[in-house]
Amino acid sequence: FEKCDGLPVKHIYFWNESVLGNIDSSIYPSSPWQSILMFSRVSAAMAMYATITGCNAIHLRDYHVGLTLFYLNLEVLENPSVVFTIHNATYQGWVEIWKDPAPVMYEISLPLEYYYKYFQYWGHFNTMKGILIKMNEIGGAVTTVSEGYAQELYWTEGDIREMAMIEGYPNPGKV
Repeated sequence: FEKCDGLPVKHIYFWNESVLGNIDSSIYPSSPWQSILMFSRVSAAMAMYATITGCNAIHLRDYHVGLTLFYLNLEVLENPSVVFTIHNATYQGWVEIWKDPAPVMYEISLPLEYYYKYFQYWGHFNTMKGILIKMNEIGGAVTTVSEGYAQELYWTEGDIREMAMIEGYPNPGKV
């Protein structure tokens, strides 16, 4: 616990360098679907913990834990303040779906209609898109790691590709 304006603040970390050390990215699954499955399980566990222990504010850092929103019962928590921080919009939790999203939604324990309402992006699953829509619905705040980065989010795909070429990255990937 820490104090913020005299109130106790409890931090729940998905990644805590002071505990885990500086572990390289090899702990993450190489399959995008295995990653989404892992992040959904962590998010569901975080939501359950927050619901059981209570909280009045939730800060979700990037799409890895952003799915927590979909597992929370915000009414039970008496509508806490929610903030979602984007660290890198290039990594949106975007994965391919082959024809039928039902098995995917079943695996991550979310209703099929959520795929169409939140996550569907050109026939694929986009985690960050769903989080941003949900944040808008609940009146949550979306932040970035810097003002400059916030401005970059308004760039077009062409702007991003042009900057990547200037900086020596010829293919920035899916934007």
